Amino acid sequence: MPSYRLWIDFGELGELQSSAKITDLYSAEDLPGMQVIAVAGFEPIRVAGFRSDVLVLGVLTDDGVVLLRPDRPVAPGSEIA
Repeated sequence: MPSYRLWIDFGELGELQSSAKITDLYSAEDLPGMQVIAVAGFEPIRVAGFRSDVLVLGVLTDDGVVLLRPDRPVAPGSEIA
């Protein structure tokens, strides 16, 4: 079950990393510069030897995970309301 290793800009929190199983619907070329919705503040876990600091949010579909994303640009690290 392949996953991508992601490094996400959280503004003042810095760059945090996550492992996300989003390979069904997204290519590696799709991801740089893409804003995603992710939750920080969890205890880091190891996923296949890779430290995952945050949880990237998506919707499970029959075709794979569809990432939740802002519909317009927002500042990195903005709070979810």
